[in-house]
Amino acid sequence: MNRVGIEGRGESIWVAYAFGALVHYGNLAGLSEVTWAEMSRALRIGDVSYALLDTAAVFGLWLGRGWGVLCFLTAAMSQLVLYGVFADVFVSTPQQAGKVSGLVGSHVVTLLLYGVSEP
Repeated sequence: MNRVGIEGRGESIWVAYAFGALVHYGNLAGLSEVTWAEMSRALRIGDVSYALLDTAAVFGLWLGRGWGVLCFLTAAMSQLVLYGVFADVFVSTPQQAGKVSGLVGSHVVTLLLYGVSEP
């Protein structure tokens, strides 16, 4: 079986995205700075979408499937665009700005890890 996307350092990618999925599920459960009811519609849609997409990426990468790579790349690239171009939708406090910067950095690192782990 061809295990696409998990050679070399690829395991750290699905571990990082498992953590990201847990963060999104935590937000859905109201374990973040604001409750679900207080979140904007954009944040709610983002949390639901990325909880599901990150989960799919985790299982797909873990199983070594091409669709896992597609989910990972979709999640990483779309979040880079969202947090880079539309950061004002997601940032209203300095603490949130720091978190968004951390998210952007983590996506860049996982994309670099993917790039060096693929033959």
